[in-house]
Amino acid sequence: ASALNTKSIPIKQGDLFTSHITDKYTYTFNNECIKLNAPRIVNIVQRNERISTLRKLQIAGVVANSVLSEGEQRAISLSDFLTEVQLNPNNKGVFFDDPVTSQDHHRRERIAERLVELSSQKQVIVFTHDIAFFIRLKIFAEASGLNHIITTIRNIGGTPGVISPDLPWIAQNVKARIGTLKDRLVRLKKVEREGTPDEYFFAAKSWYNLLREAWERAVEERLFKGVVERFLLGVQTQKLKKVIVTNDLIAEIEKGMTDSSNWLHDAAAGLNPTPPDTAKAETDLKFFE
Repeated sequence: ASALNTKSIPIKQGDLFTSHITDKYTYTFNNECIKLNAPRIVNIVQRNERISTLRKLQIAGVVANSVLSEGEQRAISLSDFLTEVQLNPNNKGVFFDDPVTSQDHHRRERIAERLVELSSQKQVIVFTHDIAFFIRLKIFAEASGLNHIITTIRNIGGTPGVISPDLPWIAQNVKARIGTLKDRLVRLKKVEREGTPDEYFFAAKSWYNLLREAWERAVEERLFKGVVERFLLGVQTQKLKKVIVTNDLIAEIEKGMTDSSNWLHDAAAGLNPTPPDTAKAETDLKFFE
């Protein structure tokens, strides 16, 4: 019976795991914690069982999730996952689903940079609802010269999984917004031809609201050359050298903003405001472009 005892197998397995896996794992894990600004107070506890070797993360004998905040736990879990990815050479592609949930802006920045860095070695796919985090990924990818593809997945009319190459309006730059406004102008013309006056009123009001927002985005992106931009953490002072502000530019911006805004506000009923027709909308869009 003693000759057939299999206890020596998990013991030997544990020894091999410690010498060939745990040491390398610990080094890689701690390195990932540094990169993600995750707490480096976690010990790896190994337990050998029949057929398998299990591990868990502990802080001085206390289970990690009883001490750390949710954000710290998630950062450590992400470090753990990234460690496993690197230790397995067969991993060619990696998926992340909203990896910055519960993280502060400092760690979100670290995570965005780390995922882009990882994408130089493996295919990385990130699903996120977080526009600010998405912008950070995009900026890091562009700065690194890495090829990347952007896809928007929406739920439209109760149908999930509708895929579009276009970014959400809030994340579009000026060039993309011009394209969106042109597409929506085509739809607006159809409403003008076939819809009721009330339908056209609401559709035109919505279109001009988007045009006004495009003017606002143009001020930060084109006039101020991105010196101060939404979703960016700092002020890009080097771009100040490219900023040129003239009275003519100011006058054009004021005219465009005024034409877009004049009738968007709630007017007195006695004035009975009439929305601009699509010919005027097309002229206003060309002026903006």
